[in-house]
Amino acid sequence: MKLKSLLLGSAAAMMTVSGANAADAVFAAEPEPMEYVKVCDTYGEGFFYIPGTETCMRIGGYVRTDFVYRDNGGPGTTTYSTTSVAAGSAVPSGGTLIGTVGGADIYSVASTPAAKTTEWQYRGRLNIDARNETDWGTLRSQLRIQGGNASGGGDANAVVDRALIQLGGLRLGYSDTFFTTNHGYGLSHGADTDGYYNYDQAIFLDYTFAANGFSATIGVQDSTSTAAISTAADPYDAYFGASYSAASFGRVAGTVIYDSSVNELAWKVSADITAIENLLIHAWYSGDNGSTRYVTGYLSPAAYAAARTQWQWGASIAYTLNSQITVWGGYTDADFKNAGLFSVGTHWNPVAGLSIRPEAVFGEGKYKEFRLRVVRSF
Repeated sequence: MKLKSLLLGSAAAMMTVSGANAADAVFAAEPEPMEYVKVCDTYGEGFFYIPGTETCMRIGGYVRTDFVYRDNGGPGTTTYSTTSVAAGSAVPSGGTLIGTVGGADIYSVASTPAAKTTEWQYRGRLNIDARNETDWGTLRSQLRIQGGNASGGGDANAVVDRALIQLGGLRLGYSDTFFTTNHGYGLSHGADTDGYYNYDQAIFLDYTFAANGFSATIGVQDSTSTAAISTAADPYDAYFGASYSAASFGRVAGTVIYDSSVNELAWKVSADITAIENLLIHAWYSGDNGSTRYVTGYLSPAAYAAARTQWQWGASIAYTLNSQITVWGGYTDADFKNAGLFSVGTHWNPVAGLSIRPEAVFGEGKYKEFRLRVVRSF
């Protein structure tokens, strides 16, 4: 009897406690449905939809490092760099005044390096590409941020290297110039040493019409932000270019640009031949009457004044052996003494996203250069 009473009492106590707990229980709210990032395959691999929008974005870039050995074959070749100081300031050591732009004096500074030198360089680059469709065509924006140090001596500041808006065929912003990009970046196989190919960046506005493999572009750029330093009151230079591409042979292109600082034209033509499987043949030629800086942007103003280069050209051949290895050779030249440069190299991609690129450069004189570049891209 006592055992039965004890069991009944225990059960009643448990029910009382359970009821109290039930009254005091806190129930978690149902989680809101999670909005997963969706893949956007409209514009190629790597794009995803920004949540809550119809805009597709791709984030990419690379990290790279270069080790370079140079042998000038003598006491060292005098080179020139360009620097600017506030107008009226003290003259930089070894500097020669070449003009004034926007309240700043531009100087060419001469230096004579040692016969044999080495450099360990690095660079990091981040690319952001956002696109969506509109009634007026594809709306696209590009932002490129990069930083590096040629000597590898410490931290490097990051800079905006591209800020570009595109709607349909209309482009507006800051990036590599059309005079550069319409012709494949020099030897066109990823070589670091492209000889005398002139790389320019500028603020520009242009429009491109494209149909059936043919494209034509017309635009204007601010030449004060290019290698073609303009001291004219009106720094805006107009350009026109066209290209034609076909799967059966490759691509041909031509560009003409008006240099307002000297009222003269510069021009460039190029061709990419891909008719043979795994083989790329690339060539370009650029010229003027010797007065513009678009042909000679690779030279400092002082060196250009002495050389008065009227043409430059380059050609290369690259063969892809397999999915991992490409070998190439190239030659570039300009119309001043001992300007020719011959380069050879290979690209080895042991795993996806990693490229190891040794190359060697030999000049018509005694100049030699050996470089090892390692790139991790994503």
